[in-house]
Amino acid sequence: MYLHWIIFSLAFGWVSAAGNCSYKSLIEHLGLDGDNVQMKSMRPVYNWRTPTKAFVDLYVTSITDVNEKAQSISTQITYESGWVSEFTKWSERDFCGICMLSVEKDKIWIPDIVFTESIKTDFATIQNPYVKLISYGLIAQFETLAVTSTCKIDLIKFPFDVQTCSLTIHSPMHPAMELTLDPYSDASVLTSSSKKAFQTQGEWELLNINMSKANASTLHSLQDQLIYTFTMKRRPLLYVITFISPVFCFLVLDVASFFIDAGGGEKLSFKVTLLLSISVLLLILNDKLPSTANEVPWIEIETHQTRQHFSSLQLSNFGELVQIVASFSYL
Repeated sequence: MYLHWIIFSLAFGWVSAAGNCSYKSLIEHLGLDGDNVQMKSMRPVYNWRTPTKAFVDLYVTSITDVNEKAQSISTQITYESGWVSEFTKWSERDFCGICMLSVEKDKIWIPDIVFTESIKTDFATIQNPYVKLISYGLIAQFETLAVTSTCKIDLIKFPFDVQTCSLTIHSPMHPAMELTLDPYSDASVLTSSSKKAFQTQGEWELLNINMSKANASTLHSLQDQLIYTFTMKRRPLLYVITFISPVFCFLVLDVASFFIDAGGGEKLSFKVTLLLSISVLLLILNDKLPSTANEVPWIEIETHQTRQHFSSLQLSNFGELVQIVASFSYL
């Protein structure tokens, strides 16, 4: 008789375990099979005094554009975030060892995390419609974003400049007592992972990424912030060829002009040609560099001084003035 009960218990337990081996049974257990307002609209805590802990990682995978005039930078980043949920915990033993589950984003609550410096944020690829649930109560999401953000660009050492830009992550709706933001990885991991995943070999080279945590005060409370600061260096080879080398050649030609006989008109024509060349170079620099910069780059200062030196010609008589006007008309 006892043997029959043992066989019945084992069979019933086997059937129950087999019935819980599907994702459907787990979704029904978590209450995600229907329109659950609690899961979608409420912070995933049973006591509202308990803050929701969120962990964030940010990797820079490419620098697509740096606009000096607009003082903005376009980057492609990989954004990973995870937060603790008390509503989505389950025992792996009860569901045949299922430890992870993917569900649609519109079925659960997601923290509203934004970038403070962002001018425009798009999905670099198709938006990921799912998030991953982990059995011990963690929800994770992964996104690849194309972010255009503001950045104060210092061009005093152009083209040998090193720029530092920041992306600040915060929640505009939830104060620190409701949502806390913490980094998941340290700066060394972020830097090494970003360099390995870096996809472009253009004008800019990524040096490092630093991360710091801060608090921003609002009207009624404090908000957690994570500030990711990345440093990049310009590759100056192109500008050395197009700007530095011509200026150096103009200086050499200016020194060589002292050996030209001043009796004829060749020296004056030579000086005027150099003056026009420097003026064209300055026009190119003015199109490249921002007009709102507080400090003028050294290369533009040197070029402007060279042009002033070429333009300070001492006109000894009216005949030289006529020659200059004729030279401009000829060119």
